[in-house]
Amino acid sequence: VAKNPTSVVFLVLSVCVYLAISFIFINRTSFLVDEGDHSKTISEIATSQVNEETFSRNAQLPGYYFLMSIFYYLGINSLSGLRFVQLIISLLCIFVFMWSLKTRGQKEKYIKTWQLLTFPYLSIFFVLVYTDVLSLLLVLFCFALMRRKHFFLSAITGLLSILVRQNNVICLLYFCLYHFLENYGFNIKFQKYIFYIKDVFWFVLPLGFTAIFLYINKGAALANSYASPLSFHVENIFFFLFSVTLLFLPQVIFNLKKI
Repeated sequence: VAKNPTSVVFLVLSVCVYLAISFIFINRTSFLVDEGDHSKTISEIATSQVNEETFSRNAQLPGYYFLMSIFYYLGINSLSGLRFVQLIISLLCIFVFMWSLKTRGQKEKYIKTWQLLTFPYLSIFFVLVYTDVLSLLLVLFCFALMRRKHFFLSAITGLLSILVRQNNVICLLYFCLYHFLENYGFNIKFQKYIFYIKDVFWFVLPLGFTAIFLYINKGAALANSYASPLSFHVENIFFFLFSVTLLFLPQVIFNLKKI
């Protein structure tokens, strides 16, 4: 794909058309799975009807619900309206993803953008009232800012991502490790550690917040924390390996001749 304005416009238009078709198709349905619970939580916050079930109904921290309640309060209070807001968040997520690939070639950027759009575990959530896409948006923005050496802004964005989904702390830990390996490598020198600590110092904020939350809440899930204890399950590793195998099987087959 040539690097020219026409190809960029085509990519943007094709992304918009894809999401618009998805929105029209999904918008014919009523609440899907947990959309009812999410919408109820948003409604209670926006209308000042917060009760003991408002924040215990869902496992996530309420960052997403507070954001969506602003639009609900402004009059976008129907299911289709909330889904449209979710559509805008999805567009921002995709553009941030493209921005995070800024240093890569144009062809690879376009291919990976469409891989994100058609990703089986994510594509359905682009137009549903769920926390997943906002969570991904903030995580991608955090990573992009870190790669551009804006460490304070990256850490703040990481904190915001945790306020949407607690498990994003795993991504932040990975980003810190990635930054070390990318910039300092495996050649261990004391001076490198000093520079590294200065780089990731502000990540104490999101990591410390998560540690305090886990201690006070006695678990990772906001709802029924006793049912989601901190533990290690080997079956999760096998499920992950199985999922990754299916996901990347076409790419593996395509590259067999290069092995």
